[in-house]
Amino acid sequence: MCIRDRVQNGIPTAQQGVGIANPTITVNDKGVITSITAGTGTQGFAVVSVNNGAPVSGSAATQINAALTTLTTNGGGVLYFGPGNWETNVKHTIPASIPVRIMGAGMGITFVKFTGNAANAGFEFTMSGTQAVTAHGTTGDGQEITVQDLTIQTSQANGGIALNFNQTQFAEGLTDPSLCIDRVHIEGDAPGSYWTTLIRFYNTPHAKIENSFLNGRKAIAGVQSAGATEGIIIDSPIRATEYHVSNTQIFFCEKAILCQLSGGGNIDADAEGLYIVNCGFVANDHAIYSTNPAGFLSMQVSNSHFSNRLGSIVGNFLQAIVTGNNFYTRGDAPSSHTVIHFDTAFLPAIATSNPEHYAPGGRKIPSFVVNGNFFVNNSTNNCHAVVIGHNATGAGETIEGVVISNNFFQWSQSGHCILIRSTIRNHTLTGNRSVSYTHLTLPTKA
Repeated sequence: MCIRDRVQNGIPTAQQGVGIANPTITVNDKGVITSITAGTGTQGFAVVSVNNGAPVSGSAATQINAALTTLTTNGGGVLYFGPGNWETNVKHTIPASIPVRIMGAGMGITFVKFTGNAANAGFEFTMSGTQAVTAHGTTGDGQEITVQDLTIQTSQANGGIALNFNQTQFAEGLTDPSLCIDRVHIEGDAPGSYWTTLIRFYNTPHAKIENSFLNGRKAIAGVQSAGATEGIIIDSPIRATEYHVSNTQIFFCEKAILCQLSGGGNIDADAEGLYIVNCGFVANDHAIYSTNPAGFLSMQVSNSHFSNRLGSIVGNFLQAIVTGNNFYTRGDAPSSHTVIHFDTAFLPAIATSNPEHYAPGGRKIPSFVVNGNFFVNNSTNNCHAVVIGHNATGAGETIEGVVISNNFFQWSQSGHCILIRSTIRNHTLTGNRSVSYTHLTLPTKA
């Protein structure tokens, strides 16, 4: 029996349009729900197995929307897709102000394929900062979302946004919304099919992605290349936002992670943190790319693998620690390739609303640590490994502290292993090794 054609059994009453309040759920060792019975909780949630777990022929949009209506009526719960192939030709908007879990039977077991164009595809979450969860006692919380255990596909080229978390407002504090994406595979269903953006975070205070595979690949005439414009967009005009990405692979995107600030910017509007550990970034143009003029208050990248065409960690950043990673240029990397480039060129032009929080003169203090990494140039071109500071000599924000230590450079051709621009102060370089350590440039004193 083909597992992709299996029909979910054992849930006779948890069907489309019918919810069970306060359910007790039994899940087997493969993550498949085997029974749902009424429980004794107080929240009033429902578990809805779309169409009783049986995939329909053609679009299941009607059945999915009916299930979402049931969740709204019951104040939240689980939207469950049984094993098999599900198709829908519309975008599905997840109700605001209620906790929702979208759940399948597992990656490669449950497939949800969107067949509509970019405007009619994906799951959209208009997340709310109003109280949506009543916890034990009197403490509440904002809307909480989980997406787990399924494969999300598009049949289109530039198929839109697969998971769009569009948080229009929230107040810092107890009612912050949050979300978790776990064991999710996002891809095109054929060589010419790919999402425009796989995941978008807008004003999402607390977000975690783990154990997932994000593939933006397109293949034309058998040639594979970056199809998706972004794997993950982090757009954070409001500062109390943190993003954790772990044990996740991101392939074939122009920007695997794009950090941006839409609608202008204020230096106080930087995201608080981006934390990446045990991840793989392969065959992208850039891995982590920041056009956000305020950068991140803290970015930490560790124990990850990078092999990308134009660069790995590039753009505007404020504070960063990069440690214990493997960085490789690809064979087709051009001479403009820079593995790591920390730039702060735009910081001086941004107003500071609370200057007392910063250094004299109202500036935040950019600082960077690059420690214990392995760099390999596989290109025949003159690529650069680590560049600190703006491209134009004398331009950009002064960087007050840089430590580059204990790195190994297996660096061919004539590109720089370490290039320090003239705006750098108080830098420490120690314990670095290279097969050709002549490619190191320090700032020129005035």
